[in-house]
Amino acid sequence: MKTKIDCLVIGPNDIGFERKWELIQSRVRPDSVLYRNMYTEFIDWDNRKYTCTDIVNKLSPKTIGDNSALDGAVSHIVSYLNKNDVSCLFINSYQSEKNKLKSYFEKYEILSIAITTTLYLNPFPLFEVVNFIKSNNVNSKIIIGGPFIKQLLNTKESDETESTIKSLSADIFVESYLGEDILVNVICHLKTNRSLDKIPNIIFKENGVYRYNRCMEGDDKSLINCCVDWNLFDNWDFYYLRTSHSCPFRCNFCTYPQTGSYETKNIDRIKSELFSLNAKKGMKGFTFIDDTLNFPVTRFQEILRNIIKSNYHFQWLSFIRCQYLDEETVELMRKSGCRAAFLGIESGDEKILRQMNKRASIDEYLKGIALLKKYEIVTCGSFIVGFPLEDACSVENTIDFIENSGIDFYTPNLWIYELNSPISAMAETLKLAGSGFNWSHLKMDSAEATNHIYKMIKRIKNSIRCPHDFFGFDNIFQLLCYDVSLNQIKNILILFNQAIKEKISNPLQYEVSAELANKFFRDVKRNSDPSLLNVNFNF
Repeated sequence: MKTKIDCLVIGPNDIGFERKWELIQSRVRPDSVLYRNMYTEFIDWDNRKYTCTDIVNKLSPKTIGDNSALDGAVSHIVSYLNKNDVSCLFINSYQSEKNKLKSYFEKYEILSIAITTTLYLNPFPLFEVVNFIKSNNVNSKIIIGGPFIKQLLNTKESDETESTIKSLSADIFVESYLGEDILVNVICHLKTNRSLDKIPNIIFKENGVYRYNRCMEGDDKSLINCCVDWNLFDNWDFYYLRTSHSCPFRCNFCTYPQTGSYETKNIDRIKSELFSLNAKKGMKGFTFIDDTLNFPVTRFQEILRNIIKSNYHFQWLSFIRCQYLDEETVELMRKSGCRAAFLGIESGDEKILRQMNKRASIDEYLKGIALLKKYEIVTCGSFIVGFPLEDACSVENTIDFIENSGIDFYTPNLWIYELNSPISAMAETLKLAGSGFNWSHLKMDSAEATNHIYKMIKRIKNSIRCPHDFFGFDNIFQLLCYDVSLNQIKNILILFNQAIKEKISNPLQYEVSAELANKFFRDVKRNSDPSLLNVNFNF
């Protein structure tokens, strides 16, 4: 007889490079913006395509596996369900745990399956998960919720929304950025065979037809009111910790503040989570995934002083706003184990920063980066290319900033026009047209912005490009935690980017040149740190 389980939580489905490239090739032209941006994420070598992660793998013989980090959404949802007496299981990473998922279907009688959508920009990964469930387990109620579903219902035309909902064919959709309260309510109703028609903010199937209960009733406080119970999870190398929800700032390109009002966890709750995390065996490090961890400064410093006072052993990474850094704060960061900081700089042009409503200046950025450098905290800056009013001059200013700022790594990102972002209120004035990756405005269109990204890759020498996909700054942090030296990481990325420069400078040259291919082995493997030869990453 099968054991009964109330809910099985399924984490992200990372479809991987090969599948993503296959989808792009089958759907867009080679001269399209999406194709050209993806083109900078891999090199052709020895009759196959390699992402930067593949290069790291090729240079190191030992396999660790692709499930080294516990997904942040999974850890929170499972903890919240457990707190509310909902029995549950979880799959951390769909692609690497399909066999485990199938074994759960064989062993347990599962009432509901909750699929997270935190990392999705399109429905394709969801289609794969739903199809797999239905081919193996037809009895469980499939529930899909989170940011992708909320954004889908907020931004798409009604016909397209309805088509996507029907195609996904789940039993229940939760229309909330968080939604754990709603999820618990739904599961309780399913357990007692009650109708779902009184539960707000859901879409549910009844007699083969979807019913829409879309009536907002305030913000979900589940994240703020619940600590992650780390004792529910086995030991992992890396973890994700959130101490706040939403963002107190209102940048004109960002929809994140629309997830709800800005709320922070009680300091005592944070202390409790950090204490439990520190007890996890084998932990290498964790990431604070707050959008704005270091604001307010006094709260941030209190968290850091607690870590230092408690003499915790971990290393950590976080998103940091440069304009709120001072010497005292950065010194506390370093003493508390901060190894790296991801900086949402976005532009090196004052005019564009004002247009973005970043509430920061170039001088503040330079001061913050200098302080982080002084205390040997590795930095990576995120830059948006093509935001409304961007022109060739402002891109040049951004290039100059990256070259002269001392920042270790940079990531250039094509601006994505989300129709519900604040800048859309100025669409008429700015002559904004299109959406997503395909747009135009007074000064530029997405094709020209992509040309500028190519120019940045070719010209910038004093900072190293960190790929947008398949090897992010969090992976650099993980390598550092595995005691791979910063110089070794930089050497690999320099060579990878040299290969990208070759490719975009000469599109007819598909393969990496023999000279550069030899360098990967001569300059990296032969002279590599011994530790690198014992690390293999399959992110």
